[in-house]
Amino acid sequence: VFMGFYIVEPELRGTGVGKHLYDEIVARLGGLTLGGDAVPQQVANYETEGFEVAYWNARYSSSGLEGTAHGIDSPTGGQSLVPAASVDFDALADFDARHCFGPRPEFLRLWIAGPGRDSVAATDPSGRISGFAASRRTSLGHRIGPVFAEDAGVAESLILTLAGRVEGRVAVDVPQPNEDAVSLLEGHGME
Repeated sequence: VFMGFYIVEPELRGTGVGKHLYDEIVARLGGLTLGGDAVPQQVANYETEGFEVAYWNARYSSSGLEGTAHGIDSPTGGQSLVPAASVDFDALADFDARHCFGPRPEFLRLWIAGPGRDSVAATDPSGRISGFAASRRTSLGHRIGPVFAEDAGVAESLILTLAGRVEGRVAVDVPQPNEDAVSLLEGHGME
């Protein structure tokens, strides 16, 4: 099971509310293997619970990322980009499950169609999915992710298409060991 961030209101931090919330979540998971995200300031707290850092993520952002201004761009190799909601949902859920910690269809359904969200899938001429990416509005602009692709060209097309359809700052979080993704984002001027 993968846990995301949990955030405590500033006036309640240091009161034990966050630890109580964490303990309640872990108790409900019944001994399952856990993974999670942590801000650097909280790593030591997670280490006291037995977690180990697997890798660090980096957030890349830019206000001038060049993307496709309108419509759907086409990656190389006969691939097409289509709205993620237009592909077979079970096939999309299977593709997503192969690239994260397992199946999460209900989460995915909301992720691709919630308010302020956009998503695209790359498909070959037979309709097989070879890439998927989503974006969502944030307080600072838009965040693109996840981005799952079978090759760098498809990943680039997914990112540029989503970036070209929004205004303002764009951010993408990547695992730092993914050197291809880091090179791709830096190559487009993201910092």
